[in-house]
Amino acid sequence: MSTGDSDRSPRPLPPRLSSGEAAARFSRRRGILLRRPRPVRLELVYLPVYLVEAEARERRGGSSRRLLLAVDGIDGGVSRIDHSIEFSECETPPGEVFPSLLGAADALSRAREEIPWLVLPVALRAGRAIRLRPLGVKDLVGWPYWVQHLARGRSRDFRAIDAVAGGRIGPRGRATLLRAFVRGRAEPPAA
Repeated sequence: MSTGDSDRSPRPLPPRLSSGEAAARFSRRRGILLRRPRPVRLELVYLPVYLVEAEARERRGGSSRRLLLAVDGIDGGVSRIDHSIEFSECETPPGEVFPSLLGAADALSRAREEIPWLVLPVALRAGRAIRLRPLGVKDLVGWPYWVQHLARGRSRDFRAIDAVAGGRIGPRGRATLLRAFVRGRAEPPAA
């Protein structure tokens, strides 16, 4: 993929969790609430993610290996992708695919800025100096998330699960999803 390729739409990845599995995870009780929010609907959405290939090398003549970094196309958050995730080509369930707000060159630049923060914990655990450098943007994909819309009285809220890794999203992922909903939709979804 060339670094000037920002206007193409993301290729959706197939989710590992089905809608039934996502609904079951959402229905697990967490904490004590007096008035539980009522689930309104469950939808699958795809956020744009640039896959950036990087090389990790020990500084003193050690071995090197390739890593995959994810740069979200909404606000540029960078994270390392677990090597156990497989990207298979199969039919993906229908869902809204949000457009990327970043270009490929911007995604590569964000990866370069965040690399020191990704390397530091790994280097400290290993007790060695590790150098990580981005090699280039590999692909633009649509990362799947199951979103459950909730209602409590007149207020509305949502919860989300990463449909590939299966975990609930944290505050940063929630803010990214909210930004995608606001910028990617002229109107909020009908409940």
